[in-house]
Amino acid sequence: MRAITAQPATLAILALTAVALALRIAVVDQSLTGDELLTLPIVSRPAPWDVVTATQDTVNPPLFFLLAWATAKLGDPTVWIRMPSVIAGAATVPLVFALGLRTVGRPGALTGAALVAISPFAIFYGTEARAYALLIFLVTLSTLALVLAVASGRRRWWVLYILAAAAMPYTHYFGVLALAAQGLWVIVTHRDQLRFLLLAQCLVIAAFIPWLPSYLGQPRGDLDGLGFFKPFNGSEAVRESLRFFPGHPSFPAGQIPGRWGLALVALVIAAGLAAAARRRADGRFGRPNERVVLLVLLVAVPFAGLVLYALSGPDFYIARYLSPALPAVVLLVGALAFALPLPVAACAAVLTVAAVGIGTVQSLQADHRRPGFRAAARYIDAHARPGESVLSSASTLGVPPTARTLARLAPALDVNFEREHSVLNVSEARRAFREATASGGRVFLFLGVPGDLSVPQPVAVASEGFGLEKQAIFRGEYPVVVYTYARPG
Repeated sequence: MRAITAQPATLAILALTAVALALRIAVVDQSLTGDELLTLPIVSRPAPWDVVTATQDTVNPPLFFLLAWATAKLGDPTVWIRMPSVIAGAATVPLVFALGLRTVGRPGALTGAALVAISPFAIFYGTEARAYALLIFLVTLSTLALVLAVASGRRRWWVLYILAAAAMPYTHYFGVLALAAQGLWVIVTHRDQLRFLLLAQCLVIAAFIPWLPSYLGQPRGDLDGLGFFKPFNGSEAVRESLRFFPGHPSFPAGQIPGRWGLALVALVIAAGLAAAARRRADGRFGRPNERVVLLVLLVAVPFAGLVLYALSGPDFYIARYLSPALPAVVLLVGALAFALPLPVAACAAVLTVAAVGIGTVQSLQADHRRPGFRAAARYIDAHARPGESVLSSASTLGVPPTARTLARLAPALDVNFEREHSVLNVSEARRAFREATASGGRVFLFLGVPGDLSVPQPVAVASEGFGLEKQAIFRGEYPVVVYTYARPG
């Protein structure tokens, strides 16, 4: 199909890449939350080898942390540690288009690039100080290099494939699922290239061997608790898969992009599948396009791998672990839109992008952003006098208040403050109120509250004759509240 010529498509991709970068930069300065607070103390180490040593005590490979360590030197580390994700997220857009040109054709490639540029899932992880956006970038790059290497036989594309593929398990261990899909594709469709694949995979394995002792020594118990939040079962798998696409990792798909957005995407996919099946039945399709088979494998293997992993022990199913499948998903959706007759196909592609865009707009709204810890900290900076205590709850971390996470996250409790404060855990409330009584000062309680805004006064914290003077609420994924306690009069 030549409905979209090369030059307009190039201009469109440049525009989409700029949009992707702008969307990510627009929200990159939100509060650090959740696992990002594990990243900060790791990348705050003085030297890169200290970063590598620190990752050995986690369940993570070191590549993203080394990149974040480097970018953290450029400015405010609570913002700049996200820059590897921002750059990787924007750079994925032209790569998806290039891969799409060689798999599903220019119209589907352009649709896929638009979807990955504005996907709420891709934007969220494209602004998170974790490895998922970098993994998506590397999966796309390695797959593109593999397609070019198989088609041309040129050594430079095999070298690029080896470099990108070797970087994947150093970025996230679930990158091996994409490697498995790529290898399976060559075995099934290009056995004449098998010797080159085996050599490439052996070199990738050899590159990982120096990290193997660290991988084997890393704690696995940290993953077990994930099943409490996202247990593996059929309904949870469906919900998390919809958060992956077309939704947002922090909200149900019925909320972002909403029922209408879901319905539009489902309608386009169903119509595209029906049109493709009809053409197949009419004999207008021969054997399946071998490069489309590659995309199908890049979706099927990560999904199946996560299921098998969940069944093998860690009882969880979480959308972010499907990240290696995202480039293939958006391209297949684009291909299905253009399986329809041309006038309808163009409309279907626009509707699909619009449906996902609804979620993009929603995710930028205040109630759908990360919790407002940074704004709350700035409020305390502005209102707390020197010597006044700040009580901080474990829930301000955006993670469950277990002893294990508290012990690891303690160094990052005051990361958003610009001034020095006496920060105590809520378990030390009586001490804070006694000190405030002696000094005539006040006590601030910094509390993250998952749920709605009807937050009762935490009476159990108030003591020694203090009462609630005022409260300030900062909106986000869930509200963060700062309570100010003072003696009457």
